[in-house]
Amino acid sequence: MPTDLNQRQAFEFLKAHFRSQDVFTKEDLRRETGWSRSSVETYWTKHFRPFLAATPPIRGRRASQQQSYRVSDSFRVCGTWEKFRQHVTQVRRISSDYTRATYQNLLIYEFYLPLTNETALRTALDSLFT
Repeated sequence: MPTDLNQRQAFEFLKAHFRSQDVFTKEDLRRETGWSRSSVETYWTKHFRPFLAATPPIRGRRASQQQSYRVSDSFRVCGTWEKFRQHVTQVRRISSDYTRATYQNLLIYEFYLPLTNETALRTALDSLFT
């Protein structure tokens, strides 16, 4: 049995509910994944909360007071298994597409351009850099 089976089941559950926009409860997710209640709570607070939007409680359920949720549009960020797995994994890898650049001297200009004198100010600014 793969170690990420429960996570994969959670991904498939959330993906299906994202597509259908059906509402569900934490208990529904727990039953689908086989996680304990504490595991659901942990994943919920650490990883799933940004993807979920609360909805009115589901009618017709025994525990009618149970909060229901819908998968929000922000789930698109983790719409593939690979991205979702990176999001929920306990091991965080630091990866960056950025290259650090350093400069000995740096000059920054900040201009606030009032619209009433826009033409005159643009001409003056253009003359500074030509």
